[in-house]
Amino acid sequence: MSKTRIAILGGGSAALATAFELTRTPELRARHDIDLYQIGWRLGGKCASSRNRAARGRNEEHGLHVLGGFYHNVFDQLHPLYAEWAGVSPATAIPADKAFRGHNTFTLMQPDGDGWRAMCVELPTNDLVPGLNPEPVTPAEILGRIVEWLGVGLRKLASGDPPALWLRAVEDWDAPAPSQHLDALADRGEALTSDLAAHQAGQRHLPPIGDLLDRIGAHALDVQSAMQSIGEDAPPKGPDWIGVLELIATITRGFAVDGLAERGFDVINDVDAVAWLRRHGGSDRAVTCPLLQAGYHYSFGFVDGDWRLPDIAAGVGMRGLLRMVFGYHGSVFMHMVGGMGEVVIAPYYEVLRARGVRFHFFHRIEALVPGADGRLAEVRMRVQANPIGGSDAYRPLIDHLPEEGARPRRAWPEAPLYEQLADADAARAGGCLEKWLDSAGFGAPKSLLADRDFDLCVAAMSIGTLRETAAPLAEVSPTWKTMLDSAGVTPTIAAQIWRGEPSDTFHGVREDGLMTGYVAPHDTWGDMSFLTTLEQCDGTGQRPASLSYLCGPITAAVGPARSGRADLETEAWLADYATHIFPGLADCDGAYRQAGELERYARINDDPIDLYVCSPAGSIDKRIRPEESGFDNLFLAGDWTRNNFDCGAVETAVLSAKLCARAICGEPAVIYGESDLA
Repeated sequence: MSKTRIAILGGGSAALATAFELTRTPELRARHDIDLYQIGWRLGGKCASSRNRAARGRNEEHGLHVLGGFYHNVFDQLHPLYAEWAGVSPATAIPADKAFRGHNTFTLMQPDGDGWRAMCVELPTNDLVPGLNPEPVTPAEILGRIVEWLGVGLRKLASGDPPALWLRAVEDWDAPAPSQHLDALADRGEALTSDLAAHQAGQRHLPPIGDLLDRIGAHALDVQSAMQSIGEDAPPKGPDWIGVLELIATITRGFAVDGLAERGFDVINDVDAVAWLRRHGGSDRAVTCPLLQAGYHYSFGFVDGDWRLPDIAAGVGMRGLLRMVFGYHGSVFMHMVGGMGEVVIAPYYEVLRARGVRFHFFHRIEALVPGADGRLAEVRMRVQANPIGGSDAYRPLIDHLPEEGARPRRAWPEAPLYEQLADADAARAGGCLEKWLDSAGFGAPKSLLADRDFDLCVAAMSIGTLRETAAPLAEVSPTWKTMLDSAGVTPTIAAQIWRGEPSDTFHGVREDGLMTGYVAPHDTWGDMSFLTTLEQCDGTGQRPASLSYLCGPITAAVGPARSGRADLETEAWLADYATHIFPGLADCDGAYRQAGELERYARINDDPIDLYVCSPAGSIDKRIRPEESGFDNLFLAGDWTRNNFDCGAVETAVLSAKLCARAICGEPAVIYGESDLA
């Protein structure tokens, strides 16, 4: 039997995950013949990273990448991927137990008058493993948990204790006076928790679920009223526990009134998350709670990068926030011990190549052209460079050694390996070959034709690139036009700063290792100092003592204004805002202390290839599912597709890839998170 020829367009997480599923077993490999086409010299898309050979082999990222312990589709692939990688590249593959480390503490910043208040969160570790046997986190189960939260929080509040839940306790907290009303609310919350558990267990003697939801909605309304009556000035310091409880009560009321336990989250995607909470009585205090606002910052959820214009579809926002809290295994976050390109992307490349996937680097996709027969007829592209030995002969990885005698690790270089190119001089003159804007017009035309070069095609490029390349599809398909016009994207900024002093001298929020919700454009910070041991020493035999990652949304610039902007924006942010969260970085005059900074790498991701996928209200139902392109031989994969997570994340890309693969070959049969209700 002849194999099905599949052309995968793009080299990011969705493209690699699709290829992984289509070749997961020997039987599938016998059915599929796969060619993957990627612009430039490296894979990964927004997850790409490189080792700079001219700068101590330091790692340079697109931004701060942290996997979630609830990324079960990602880890479902990473477990077998790492096992296979160890056999494919035994001398350089990273041991699986040294590739990731859990992280459970973070700081959420909240405006407080002219200053800022920090809320410290510490989620408990559990004994589960991400990706192994995850249980579905349905809205019904979530409703039970948040009703239980209210009961626990109210009981602690009534006794005079901070209703810590999983928030870190604070000293000198001025609790409200003991209240029989709060005790009564706690009693009612505990009773409702028991009734919900009984309903989920299938006990038939209880009233209909609609009656129970009415009682829950009324209870949540009473809790909202009680929290609002306590007053805006309580507590005067530390986390705003009252605002937290009101936020949880407002979410609970929204669940009950809108019937999310039975209808799923998608029914509220027409409205922004804050607007949805206000619809259900949330006060200013509730909707500005950092537990909610962190979701906007975590997902770059601002219109065109403007921090004054937050916008996340309520269903997407609630699903993501609550899966993160209730669905994680092990730790809520998982740091990669190394660059994302070498910890995640390199193993995909080496394993897939060993499985027979052919990688064609230096191919810039130009247009997807439909035919008169309802199929994709042609893929137009430009060949940017010609590897010696043929189109799929380029070998993109280098061996990185942190120090003499260390175990080498496979990494991506910061520039093409020109010695492998037959036309190296021309390639050097072609601009930045991995950027859509910089590489425009360069290279020789080439076309892939249906039936001659491929039987099926998977469009797995970024949505920013698809807006350019899929215009011919939009001309004949209103569905495509609507999707491309409504898709939310935002530019981002990222910086990495190496300093000579350890991060514990920064003081402030550094003890939690992660911070978000602060001032744009660098509203998020991560202490990545543990990565400095993977870099080489400088000329004096020393390494930096600390490494900070900064990132956030930023508005776009055009023309000459783009040049040098990343450094200028970062410099201004450090001067204006760094010392508030890091008082240890202030000099004797209170200004940011430039002395001690050894190296800095900053970038703005405003090329169409690099734009971050957002989820604005009203856009989700306009997305296209992986199997519903409208063209018989075209399938889709990416975090911009409709897939029931519907936000910018590696987990979304892999979920979409699994849906794409199943549409092509029938596997995998079971996909975590593809539905809210099962």
